[in-house]
Amino acid sequence: DGALKSIADGLDRSINDLRHIARNMMPESLLKYGLIAAIKDFCKSMETGTAAITFQSYGVQENLAQSTQIMIFRIVQELITNAVKHAKANHILAECLQQQNTFLITVEDDGKGFETAGDFEGIGLTTLRNRVKFLDGKLDIHSEKEVGTTINIEFEIEDEQQN
Repeated sequence: DGALKSIADGLDRSINDLRHIARNMMPESLLKYGLIAAIKDFCKSMETGTAAITFQSYGVQENLAQSTQIMIFRIVQELITNAVKHAKANHILAECLQQQNTFLITVEDDGKGFETAGDFEGIGLTTLRNRVKFLDGKLDIHSEKEVGTTINIEFEIEDEQQN
């Protein structure tokens, strides 16, 4: 029966969409292999024929609270996605650095840049600002048209080791 097949196909698509959403909400690699492996995995998945992504990490402790790891992952994910999709960057450098309780995230790209002054505030930038605010951190954006963008984020990590 054609109607039944159509319903079954729709259900299959919905299940696949739900799996995709769930995977994006809580990346399996983050749970299984930790923050750095999850970011490396994500960077690899975002590389295209035109966009090369380099990820470096220094001193990042594996015992960060899971909520902090998820927030860091989400921020890096957002920044890299923006650089690939919107900036049309060819080279992206992402770094995570931890010195005692200070955590730094830097993402640089050679994309088309954007105007940082004025009322320009895309949904991605608003989400990013909210995440950084949630972490009580500092956000610094430097962007130049046709040169690229550098985004630095700095925040303090609570002494909240995961169990």
